[in-house]
Amino acid sequence: MKSTFCFVPTSALCVALAATFLVSETQAADEREWMSRRGGTVIASLSSVAGDEAVLVTPEAREIRVKVSDLSLADRQHLIEFGGADASIITEGDPGTPEKDVRLDSSTMNRRAEKLSLGEGSQGTYDVFETPRFWIATAGGVRPNALAETAERLWHGMAFQHMNFRKDWGDKKMLIIAVEDRTAYEALGKWVMAEAGKRNPEAPARIGATWQRVGATQINLPDELVQEHNLLPRAQVFNVTDSSRF
Repeated sequence: MKSTFCFVPTSALCVALAATFLVSETQAADEREWMSRRGGTVIASLSSVAGDEAVLVTPEAREIRVKVSDLSLADRQHLIEFGGADASIITEGDPGTPEKDVRLDSSTMNRRAEKLSLGEGSQGTYDVFETPRFWIATAGGVRPNALAETAERLWHGMAFQHMNFRKDWGDKKMLIIAVEDRTAYEALGKWVMAEAGKRNPEAPARIGATWQRVGATQINLPDELVQEHNLLPRAQVFNVTDSSRF
């Protein structure tokens, strides 16, 4: 049965930051996850490539026809290696703006019932807005919805246009901390310095010298926090001085 290209979103997207893995020809027909320009994914094997169209087959033997230009860069590389597609599908054509084209599912973005604790006391407690690939932790007047959507769109743009981005990211989530409340931001700085001091005794002084002045920075998360919540080891911190502009 033939169908138009209609990817069904899946619960896990695999992403990579390293080089493309090489597989043997005997694996060419293996099922893999494909990603469309609009963000949908499907598990399928490659059947054939003809011109600007690829034919995929799902585990249920459903045939899906898709424009090559609607597939991610990693998917197009797969078409070259195992479908005999011309290498020009990588270098030619306008990549467009997939971060704008992606269709986000708002039902997958919700506030977590459980708060996040980064330090002691109420000033170390954060509300968390969760998306498929991010935790947005906030304190103060920051509204996380727009930040969450921006993060997801930027993730899709990277995953669509960079060869192995999806695979390294895997099923982990990135923690983004946006703090407007001044007392909470100061408390966060103390927690960050204490944690950094466990790894490097000189780190607290270096962090403290710039903490109040920086608008954005990255921090290392404790191993136990990373493992407990399946987070990436580094988090992005925003020092929000005007939540309306942010």
